[in-house]
Amino acid sequence: MNSDNRFLEDHRAHLTLILVLFSLTAVCFYSGKQELLLYGDAVAHVNIARRVVDNRHPLESFGQLGTVWLPLQHLAMLPFVWNDSLWRSGVAGAVPSMFAYVLGALGIFRLVNGGTPKIVAYIATGIYALNPNLLYMQSTAMNEPIFLAFFIWTLAYLDDFLRNCFPSLDVPFRPERKSPNSSLEACGITLAGGAFTRYDGWFVASFVGVIVVFAVAVWWRRTTDIRRQRAMAKSLIEFLLLNALVPVF
Repeated sequence: MNSDNRFLEDHRAHLTLILVLFSLTAVCFYSGKQELLLYGDAVAHVNIARRVVDNRHPLESFGQLGTVWLPLQHLAMLPFVWNDSLWRSGVAGAVPSMFAYVLGALGIFRLVNGGTPKIVAYIATGIYALNPNLLYMQSTAMNEPIFLAFFIWTLAYLDDFLRNCFPSLDVPFRPERKSPNSSLEACGITLAGGAFTRYDGWFVASFVGVIVVFAVAVWWRRTTDIRRQRAMAKSLIEFLLLNALVPVF
């Protein structure tokens, strides 16, 4: 099993490097054509983040966040927008989208690799990563690639959770099973990240929440271990509270 894990990690490392090269190539191409800030929304995003680090009232910096957009993307830009050249060119806004592009593609690989041969996972990842629209969007300050990454990893963790709860769903290609609690908690975190990025995430969280509650109810009826039930209840409460607090906040 250890040799299999090392083999899988090597594959992921090589895949990550290829995805980074795709991302950098796309950014260089569109930057050379001065097309990073074609969207008016992209300009607004980098300017909102810039106002946090460059305004007349430093004590009220984070009060510059908001307007019609949710704050996570702008917070992710803060390490980059203070630099004038990165801000003016739009590269400051592209960096979080580039990270999200790579993470989203890796999420596709993990999701598909959990139930199919590895070659199918590579094909699915390639279809996602080579989408021309996505390659452009990940070169801009738009928030769609960031939300996509959170959404994909939400599905990956939800898939892990359901398979770990119900071993009958398992398939020969799947790695060793783990406790469903950690998958549920990770799913809650990625859902919250998506809900802090786009309002679409609020609807996704609602639907996924219904699925999780139903799955836990079915699992609870089939489980007699009190310790496991208590651990699951704790994870479910954390999952629900986290995603309820995002829109309240």
